Amino acid sequence: MIRNVRLYLTAEFLKGMSFAYAIATLFYQEVGLNFTELSLLWLAMALAQLMCEVPCGLLSDRIGHRLTVMAGFLVFAATMFCIGIGDGFWMMFLGGALWGVSGALLSGANDAFIYESLKEAGRESEYMKVTGARSMLMSLGIIVGSIPGAYLYTINIRIPWFMHAGAICLGLLCMCFTKAPPKPESGEEHTSGWQHLRKSIKQLYQNARLLWLTMFMTLAVFPLYGFALIRQPYLIDRGLNVTHLGYIFAGIEVLSSVISWNAHHIDKKFGFSGVLFVIIATLIGCYVILSHVQDAWALAPLTVLYASFRLNAIVLNSYTNKHIPSEQRATMLSIQSMGSSILLIAFMLSSGMILDTFSMDPYLLVLAAYIAVLLLPLWCLRGKFGVTKEDM
Repeated sequence: MIRNVRLYLTAEFLKGMSFAYAIATLFYQEVGLNFTELSLLWLAMALAQLMCEVPCGLLSDRIGHRLTVMAGFLVFAATMFCIGIGDGFWMMFLGGALWGVSGALLSGANDAFIYESLKEAGRESEYMKVTGARSMLMSLGIIVGSIPGAYLYTINIRIPWFMHAGAICLGLLCMCFTKAPPKPESGEEHTSGWQHLRKSIKQLYQNARLLWLTMFMTLAVFPLYGFALIRQPYLIDRGLNVTHLGYIFAGIEVLSSVISWNAHHIDKKFGFSGVLFVIIATLIGCYVILSHVQDAWALAPLTVLYASFRLNAIVLNSYTNKHIPSEQRATMLSIQSMGSSILLIAFMLSSGMILDTFSMDPYLLVLAAYIAVLLLPLWCLRGKFGVTKEDM
């Protein structure tokens, strides 16, 4: 089963080889979309993921995580091709919807596939290390893809999307050589999908730690996606050009990959609660600084911001997997992702309107206020939900 992990990590590297990573928003603007229309694409993605999230989680727990992950790769490749050939809002809207479907298929199933493969080999304690390696390899994929992608964009704005679709297909080929981990021995396979879902939701509300963690993970999504809406136009506004973007995002991913590789050491040193507090404080500070810096020095807080996002995802996913029964892992993670989709639906459209009406700087302050008003109080209430040092 360790061979499974190696093949999966290779597939994630290829899937992460995003040649369009450094130029995506610029591409959408080039084909005529404004920020409000761009936010509608995120809305399409969130709605599609919301509608498919729980069914895909149930599907993964039923047919196996491996087949679900493979389906996610296939739909993701189709997404990149659809965007690449698209021209105008509606084709991009379809691409956004497909992106949401692929996210629903991969959400939960990929983490569960890793964990069950490690568990079969008796090495589940290495889960955080493996997810750190996955994040590092995805970063490496972005590094490999973003630099040539920015140059390819100057030749033809569609080439980066087609290149990414091809890389994802190679990742799918790697997944074809994996083997499905054995299903956990449980009575779950004799119950209906909705009974399985109801049991998972009931367990969520009965387990205060999981409820707190689900709320925190859900609320933490918007600050990341909210900034992704403007990251390339923001840097262009600070005096950088398109070809610079490939090197900039490659450099950011180098640091993020180092953080990912050492995430388990950071977690052991500072503890779960300590790491989350540092991340919250860092995000607030970075957004405030980014709203005030008007030149290339903005790269410093931007780099720290992305490293914080990466560490946050790894630590939260690791803690989640420690407290969810194996046979319900994909479903529970899908419930969390469904909550994130609902939040994105509520916020993304208003984000586009704010950006088209005002500017990027006030929008960044809105993101900082969001974290201070919602995430910081929730972190302070963690003890009320039974999240203690003994749980870490």
